[in-house]
Amino acid sequence: MTFGQTLRQLLTISGVKSAALASRLGYDTSYISRWISDIKLPSLKNNSRLFSQIAEGILEESDSSAREELRQTFCRDGSDAELEQAIESALSLAFTCSRPAVHQQAAMSRNAICIPDGMYKDGYDIYINAMTQYAQETGDREIPCITATPLKPYNNQNEAFWGAILSSPQIFGKLHIILHQLIDSSDFSANVDSYCAAICTFAHYHEGIKYEFYEYNSVADIHSVQFIYIADKLSYQIIKNPFTGIVETVICNDAAALSNRWFSICKQLQLLPKLLSYQNCSSKYFRHFLYDYVMGGELRYLLNIMQPFFITDELADEFIEQYVTDGKEEIRSFYMYFNSLCSKAAKEVIIFRSALLEYIYSGTILFCGRLLKVDREHRISHMKQLLENMKQEHCRLTILSDANPLLNYNDMEMSLYLNKSNGFMEPSDNSGHYIVQISSRLATECFQQFFCHLQELGGSYVMKGKEACDFIEKGLGLI
Repeated sequence: MTFGQTLRQLLTISGVKSAALASRLGYDTSYISRWISDIKLPSLKNNSRLFSQIAEGILEESDSSAREELRQTFCRDGSDAELEQAIESALSLAFTCSRPAVHQQAAMSRNAICIPDGMYKDGYDIYINAMTQYAQETGDREIPCITATPLKPYNNQNEAFWGAILSSPQIFGKLHIILHQLIDSSDFSANVDSYCAAICTFAHYHEGIKYEFYEYNSVADIHSVQFIYIADKLSYQIIKNPFTGIVETVICNDAAALSNRWFSICKQLQLLPKLLSYQNCSSKYFRHFLYDYVMGGELRYLLNIMQPFFITDELADEFIEQYVTDGKEEIRSFYMYFNSLCSKAAKEVIIFRSALLEYIYSGTILFCGRLLKVDREHRISHMKQLLENMKQEHCRLTILSDANPLLNYNDMEMSLYLNKSNGFMEPSDNSGHYIVQISSRLATECFQQFFCHLQELGGSYVMKGKEACDFIEKGLGLI
């Protein structure tokens, strides 16, 4: 706890007013209020006995029941003298922990430190040092990390935390982080939109970090204990005491203490099912999976880049001939068949407005796993085919606003594909042709709900039906 939080707790339990304490100490009431609010720390320069005087004043102003409650909190079964000493020590410790300079020195020099919530906002150096130390000792450029910090919406603390780490000169371009993210199944089910949005963001977040998502069932309140392990070099835990409600951060870099814990948690990790699995598109399994995906029926797309979700075989062949410069025979033998299956299947499609406009204006499209720019004539032919399928209700197209309450365009890193029983995600750039298969039934069910929630946003966030058809027709006019 901070000094202000500790003083506030003492005043609350004792029932002593801040004005009464200020009068005893000879300070202005507003000065005491700044201590309580953590706006200012007291100065000990002219009063080295301040904490002793506060403890003495609080006890003298407290009645018997308040003293007993203070005793239960600070010095159970202790005498009045021992209670006064315990209160003085609590104030002294809180004061020490609240000084930023002391924080930085303690975090770097001690084997472990407990920090009041909100007091340790910076200090990324200790995490970076742990990573570089692991790399130096093992010769490995990949840094394994395990975290059980709950995922939140796409602008969550994970992004801020790892963004700061990845931008540091010691890490950027030199080390890669493998982040094993644990996801409590009950927390996922209770926060479908937040978790799905976060996974869409982090599955392809940064070239310097690879997320692996694991599903597990918590036996306790996941929000009571959260942690990040950086190999066996550093642990960062956020602990909420269920009795007092106090939240504290514990940072440990004691090798002896961490070694067994790291080994144990890695062992347990091997038994957990993955929410997602990365598949190379050159493998035979990939082709089998895509075939099963199409044949599964009830296709749904959530796209952050235009794709030929309705296109004839003839036009697809023209695209390959003109725009694909490598592997044409291999593409014809598989993608043409896959494209034919997809184009004939009825589907629901959600596409971000900017992705559609980018295609209308510049012809940017993801086709056969490649980012292409198609010419005006091909765009017109493709858009006409799409419009015809929309009017025949083979395609239910929803155009999604770039900024909406669930998932913003700039935060979605991959396109999402669902059928009634499984799904996958695909990068929307030329970073390497692979897919991320959704290998968890829980995740599939949650993404289905998320898809429906996006469609149901309404208002200014979505265009569908006739409004979407009108948008496509206007786009044709612009082309």
